[in-house]
Formats: sequence, structure tokens, C-alpha cells
Amino acid sequence: MTNKKLKEFRIQGLERDDLKDSPELDALFLGYPYKDFQLRQLDIPKEKMLKYLKASLGGKQVNSAYLTEEGRLVGLISARHLPWLSGHFKANMFTLQHLLTSGKEPGYFQNMIRYLLDQMESIDFLDCRVAAGDINAIQALENSGFRFVGNEIFLVRSLLKDPLDESYRHPECVPCPDDMQDQVFDLAAKTHFHNRYMYDPEVAPEEAAAIYQRYLSGLAFNSDYHCLIKLEDGQVQGFIFYKYNQNLSHMVGRGYASLDFIGVNNSARNRGLGDALNRAALWHLSKMGVTHVVVRTLGSNYPALRIVHKVGFRITSSDLHFHHWLRPKARENSANQHPDLIFP
Repeated sequence: MTNKKLKEFRIQGLERDDLKDSPELDALFLGYPYKDFQLRQLDIPKEKMLKYLKASLGGKQVNSAYLTEEGRLVGLISARHLPWLSGHFKANMFTLQHLLTSGKEPGYFQNMIRYLLDQMESIDFLDCRVAAGDINAIQALENSGFRFVGNEIFLVRSLLKDPLDESYRHPECVPCPDDMQDQVFDLAAKTHFHNRYMYDPEVAPEEAAAIYQRYLSGLAFNSDYHCLIKLEDGQVQGFIFYKYNQNLSHMVGRGYASLDFIGVNNSARNRGLGDALNRAALWHLSKMGVTHVVVRTLGSNYPALRIVHKVGFRITSSDLHFHHWLRPKARENSANQHPDLIFP
């Protein structure tokens, strides 16, 4: 990339009206080809998804930059703060939620990443999830010091094209009462080892294993999530959390939800509990007017992939996850040492 092009690299807040309504910004999103099949399975027109994606560029916790070449917008990079994970790891953590160019080679991506890191001097960690087919972005992340930590599978179940039958009604799977929540937390700590931090050498195994238990204890039992459990002799043998995506549903005009966390006691496995919990959650969501349900899980989580495929989910895309610890010892610091990061 020439120096002339580097001089045209500009940083701007994308909530600005002139940029928000830019046809070149629209073209970047609409021209991204790696999620087209997934969007078709979700019955989401790209134009409606565009509105949803552009809404993610606003807010104090989002830092975005764009690349221009000869006066034209040809690249976008956007990082969003991760407050919960920042508190968990005691580090200033961000995720690259958008990394796009208009068909450019890896050097364009690398210069955007380098510029972002130069501007965000107090950042400790960046993660990025990128489509498996986006080779230029993948190469740029590797060249910029990011480490591959696992692949993620995205699956979709349409309740419109394939309505549920009575086999999905499982009355033995019931909403979790308040006095059973501690049992769910304990079971989550024992069963949720399938997370990408387990494959990050900068993260201690016990620290990675505690992520889901702490996440559930802090966020899961609120108005956003629903939880079903399966009891035997007064003990929780399995649980599933699922969530209705209100923002996406409102923008698209359909009902979208996700199955987020599931756990089954090791002693109760291979008895159909996971299948029953997934079916019961889908049944509850169908009664809420949901039309499409999604699942994301690591590609190495073969038991989960087998179960969700059995209840009608189909793979629609595959992503690669990358981590970049800019200061590996950052987790020893207090997250409070870093102020909220915004571009000047």
C-alpha cells in the first residue's frame, strides 16, 4: 500500500449523518458475501440486515474507523467494548465487530487493524470472529498477531418451513424456580468446558472454566433469558437457556430467538435429556410467536452438534475465532485503571 493511500486513512464517528447515510458504507455491508446463505435461511433480506448492522455502529462503547482511497470509502473497522469480560479478566477487552473492505487484499485490513491499535493505546485484548471464507481478513489477523482459538458453527431452525409436532412438547421440562438457580450454576461449572478461552494459552484453565458459571450468575436469570430445567428426585439434571432477540425481530418483522446454554449432568447423559430440553425450549419459543431459532457452538462440540441436528437445526455458516492479547499480564491489573476508550 502506498504512502498516498495511508495518508487518506481517516478516523470518524460513524454516527455522523453524512457517513451513516453514505451509499459507500451501504455497499460495504451489502457486498459482504459470506453470510448470504445464512440470511436466506433466516428469511432476512440483506437490506433489512443492513439497518440492523448500521445500528451497531453507534454508542459510547463502540470505536470505529474507515479507510478511504482516492476519496472513496473502501474499508471499515469497528471495535465494541466487552464490559462483562473486562470485569471477569480484569482487563480492557474489545471485540472487532466489523472488519470489512471492498474486495481489497490483506494489507488494507492490516493497516486498519494497526491504526485502531495505535488509537486505542490502553486496550489489553481484542477478539474477532470472521467468516471461514474471508481469507484476506484471516490472513490479516494472523499477520497482525492474532491467535486462532477455535471455529464456531452457526445453525438455524425455521419454525415456519418446518413446524413443530407434538414430540416437541415436554411438560417434564419446567421453568427454573428461584430456589433451584444455585443448582444450575453448579451444573454449569461442571459441564461448560466448550468455550474458546479453553484454547487460549494466555488464559488459565480454571479461569476459562469459570466463565459460564459467572456469566449465568450475573446475567442469565433476568428478563432477557428463559430457563427450563429437568428434575430428578429434586435435583437439577439438566438446564437450557434461551432468549428472544427483540431488536432483530423488530427490525425484520419476524420472531428471532437463540438457544444459548445447555448443560446435562454427566451421570444423566445418553438418556435423552439434552434432546428433551432442546425440544421443550423450541416448543416454548413457538408459543411466543418465534419463527426462526439459531444456535452457535464450537465446531469441536460434537455432542451439541449431534443433538441440535437431531431436532431440525441445519448448519448455515462457519466462523473462525481469533484472540490478541496486547499485554498478556493485563489480567493482573484492575479494569478500573482504564477509562472508557473513545477516539479523539
